[in-house]
Amino acid sequence: MYNGNTSHSLLLLSPQMWSVHDFMEAVGQPHVGVYTIIEKFQKEQQKVDYQVKAIIHGAQCSAPKKETIEREKRFDTIIKNQQNFTLMEFLCGIAHNFSL
Repeated sequence: MYNGNTSHSLLLLSPQMWSVHDFMEAVGQPHVGVYTIIEKFQKEQQKVDYQVKAIIHGAQCSAPKKETIEREKRFDTIIKNQQNFTLMEFLCGIAHNFSL
């Protein structure tokens, strides 16, 4: 409050960056535990291992989805501009763009 007027500073992080709901939707369950997250990582690793084996054996890889390409571009932008962010802002930016 300044001279009787309320002033609001700009938010450093958007409300979406703080949303746990988006993360829960990505995992697919309302209450996500450590074991669920580990299982999701393991399933993703199995998919990647299968894709690597298929490519080694000469299979054509499918074109990446549009949202995957856009997400990778956002990651590149965040990483290239890392020096402009605090550690917490950097990690929040990575976490916000990470999907399981």
